[in-house]
Amino acid sequence: MSKQRALLPPALLLIATFSLIGGCVSRTNAVPDDTFVEVMIELHLVEARRISDAERTSMRTEVFRRYGVTESAVRQKLTRLDDEPEHYAELYARVVDRLTEEATEITTLDAGF
Repeated sequence: MSKQRALLPPALLLIATFSLIGGCVSRTNAVPDDTFVEVMIELHLVEARRISDAERTSMRTEVFRRYGVTESAVRQKLTRLDDEPEHYAELYARVVDRLTEEATEITTLDAGF
């Protein structure tokens, strides 16, 4: 349970960071919901790691590259979701569910050693 809780503060920091960043919102390069969920899961996992800022930046860049999206497009998605709180909550519930599953798997593996 402590590993699950450890994921939440970085998650809140990531949400706050993206929420504070505004800008032009364009729907031409919109991030699909499923891609958004996967990107957010991976970004939370990156943020939770005990690594240097340079390594974290590199890993974040790799996440965006792997999913074929830009950080700007993800920020724009978050900006649009500010106007759709129910949809945002549904997507973020998926993120939290997956992170919880991952934390449970880690805890189970740790208990086996």
